Amino acid sequence: GTLKEVDIVDTTGAGDAFIGGYIYSKAGLTNGLNKDILSPILFQLRFASWVAGAKIGGIGARTKLPDAEEVRNALGSSIDEIDHSLKNLVSDPDTMKTI
Repeated sequence: GTLKEVDIVDTTGAGDAFIGGYIYSKAGLTNGLNKDILSPILFQLRFASWVAGAKIGGIGARTKLPDAEEVRNALGSSIDEIDHSLKNLVSDPDTMKTI
């Protein structure tokens, strides 16, 4: 999915941010994920989209790249809070519009 609301300043490094967010979520965030409630891959892709969307709000490849504290402040500290926040911030792939 894509972020529902985002201010695009500079897309430099957005792909790298997406990959980094995906790897980070796969390696560390999805360990406590309730597999009955959510697909881990969908969670990981939403998180990666959020990281890339946050990054494009600043100039350069690393300026707005969120760190762990920014993740907690923006999305929450528990896996359930992060999941809930991501569902509100990132569109579902099946609801995306094509041009």
